[in-house]
Amino acid sequence: MELALVLSGLFACAIVVMAYPGYAIQRGWPVAHWAFSEGTPGTWVSLSALLVVIAAPLTGLIKGPWWLLFLIPIGGYISGLLATKLFRRFVQPIGIIGSVLGWAVLPFILFNDGFGDSRKAASWTQEEKLNAVYFIRAERAAQEAVKISNRGPAFSILSENEVSEILRLMNIALAEARLVKDPVLEKAYPGMSKPFRELFMRGVELQIRTLSNADASASVESTRRLNDWADWMNAHNDEIKIPKP
Repeated sequence: MELALVLSGLFACAIVVMAYPGYAIQRGWPVAHWAFSEGTPGTWVSLSALLVVIAAPLTGLIKGPWWLLFLIPIGGYISGLLATKLFRRFVQPIGIIGSVLGWAVLPFILFNDGFGDSRKAASWTQEEKLNAVYFIRAERAAQEAVKISNRGPAFSILSENEVSEILRLMNIALAEARLVKDPVLEKAYPGMSKPFRELFMRGVELQIRTLSNADASASVESTRRLNDWADWMNAHNDEIKIPKP
């Protein structure tokens, strides 16, 4: 959130610098000609604003989720309009200062791993990347098992071969899940290890018990946990950063 606010603010300042002269002249507001003339100061201010307009959304894309590429221009443009309505002629120095500061703020954000989306900026060791593969395999095996169980019409009875295949896939999912290290999950998304263990792993364990022992109570609890895990993943899908090996 702080990343989006900062970048939208810089974008707003840049938009103000680019739009202010024409807007101000129509309303009789003062214009700092030194900042908007074709001389050296004016050239640098205009160039700063143009670079911020281009670089702010790209910085959001690099450091945060993909949708910041669109949110920052939209939010920045609206913020620039609101600032102009609110501060009127006094928005001019705000826009100039913000645009010039963008030259320092944007590189700081880009090269500071602690700013913005730390999961995206974080560097992954080869060991961590290889361990994350276990998570991918566990998810894939569980999804394949669900596809088999959903093949037929609702409330249809699975064949013996289908049950055997689902059980095989669920055992693979559980074995792979047990190999995933909590620090890797936490690096992918802070707080991810708890729902992974309590919802996904426990749900898979209960599903195996259901298929092995025909335990109806385990079936209900397994379904609830796995559904909760699917909901949790859908809610955080854009923020979870699983590295490629």
